[in-house]
Amino acid sequence: MDNALLNKSRPRLEHLKGGGQQPSTIRWNGGYWHQVSTKLSGERLEVDTSKAKWRVEHLPSATEVLVTGFIAAVAGYIDSLDRAGEDFRVTLHRTLFVGPEATLQQAAPYAGPTKREGDPGRTFGFTKGTIGYAATTKQAVRTRRRNDDENDDEFGKALQDDMSILDVESHSQPNPNVRSVLAVPIFGLTSNVVAVLYADSTKSNVFTNECVTVINRMCQRFASVIGGVASDRVANFSVPAAEMPTTLPLPLVP
Repeated sequence: MDNALLNKSRPRLEHLKGGGQQPSTIRWNGGYWHQVSTKLSGERLEVDTSKAKWRVEHLPSATEVLVTGFIAAVAGYIDSLDRAGEDFRVTLHRTLFVGPEATLQQAAPYAGPTKREGDPGRTFGFTKGTIGYAATTKQAVRTRRRNDDENDDEFGKALQDDMSILDVESHSQPNPNVRSVLAVPIFGLTSNVVAVLYADSTKSNVFTNECVTVINRMCQRFASVIGGVASDRVANFSVPAAEMPTTLPLPLVP
């Protein structure tokens, strides 16, 4: 810029600099599905397949590769049990902060024989759904056992009712055919929840006590092995546990 142009532009530059029109903080936090801006008008769609791809945030390739190998091993274990059927899936959601907002970001494609969509990089509210419940309570969450004399349709409806209590639908697109769900929190070096492993199946009674115990050990071993190198880096940065959301209504037992 030559001196003449600089001198002519200086008043404007000083005005912009002092007026705070270019703040360093995030001024817009992306919204979720069906939460329409007050400046817009719209109607909720009956079928919204965009939920499978909505609100995608940056996911480092190295993180995706690291997580993909781990969930593939978990999917292999579930498959070896011969009770998950031909439609089950496993993934991992890492803790991701967008400005001050805590979210859970899908960190890898689904592993397992499924055609149900869900792209890596999409984010969910930290307190929403099964993964949010596991993250906030810091406990593994799973569906209960279906009794031998229990009707499959009734069991499925009860499960969907409980998913509604956890507000799954506002941040994802639940499948009515799912009968088994599991979410296991993974802890970092300072006991923060750095990620949550998620698995589901269209078959009931997949995640038995023994199965959950093995997967939980796999999750914690995964965190401990990468501990000094990357466990807290699975999240986009480490945050004290006190800053995590901790309130969530207790659901009925799925």
